[in-house]
Amino acid sequence: MPMVKLSPAPGGAYAPSASLSLSSVLPVPALAQVYKWVDEHGKVHYGDAPPDHAQGKKKPVKIETPAQSPGERDAALKRAEAERRKLDHLTHSRRNADENAKHRPATATIAPTPPNETPCQKEWREFRERAACFAPYRTATGGIKAEAYQKCKEAVQPSSVCPP
Repeated sequence: MPMVKLSPAPGGAYAPSASLSLSSVLPVPALAQVYKWVDEHGKVHYGDAPPDHAQGKKKPVKIETPAQSPGERDAALKRAEAERRKLDHLTHSRRNADENAKHRPATATIAPTPPNETPCQKEWREFRERAACFAPYRTATGGIKAEAYQKCKEAVQPSSVCPP
């Protein structure tokens, strides 16, 4: 699967760069030159550029890649298009979720304190309520948006003397 580079687009959303579709259809040699060199200890190295001290010892490595058939090229273009549609769908869904989060109350409704609640039960109840407040502000990668800390109280996990 090709690596997708995301670039900021207008409005703060991220979109795939042209490298996604090009990497699917261009053969590897069109993307980079590979060199082979031997260091002073006799160890063989490969890379896109040899170090300055190995300039005299460098050897370009010819990489044989079979040419893509028209069917393979079409399949790669279809995969790239499907990935673009999926990214568009995810971006649209994320915008909708962000918009919906703006209209939701910032804090979860606080449940009435149950009668005979122990201090440990109270700590865990408050922890769950505070953690729930952060939920709408979670990012796709697991981070938390900065505005959550302005609207939610810190959720500190109860001490080890209070089992869950």
